[in-house]
Amino acid sequence: MPSRSLPHTTNPAGQPEAPLREARESTAQYIAQMTAELASLAETAQLDLLNYFLKMAQMEAEAYLRDGK
Repeated sequence: MPSRSLPHTTNPAGQPEAPLREARESTAQYIAQMTAELASLAETAQLDLLNYFLKMAQMEAEAYLRDGK
């Protein structure tokens, strides 16, 4: 996946501008979905530590989506 830079623009309240916020949200959603799938594969293969880390990444992405941080 090619790397893409996101602009670092903020509004006066210090919150990310809409295009940056939307990009972060869509990226977090994609990461949450993909890590869930990968964690399932790791669990099936009994790769316990890898499964743990993937679930942690999934939870972090979901927390971003829920809390907007």
